[in-house]
Amino acid sequence: MQTYFADGILNIAITGPLVRIDYGTATPVTNAEGKQEVRLNPSRQVVMPMEGFVRAFEAQDPLISCPTIRKVWNRL
Repeated sequence: MQTYFADGILNIAITGPLVRIDYGTATPVTNAEGKQEVRLNPSRQVVMPMEGFVRAFEAQDPLISCPTIRKVWNRL
């Protein structure tokens, strides 16, 4: 199995019975004013059936109540 890293999710789209999740990797760039900022650039796309997406979402549910995750979530 290959492992891929992503800094965030750029988009989630539903097309018929499929869910497409676009992931992005953060890249530092200089904006028009010459300031450094970070942009998420598309890196991978995962396509799965709606049932798989719902199961994946349900699998993450217990993490939301984890104290460590809540501490990070509250800082965002």
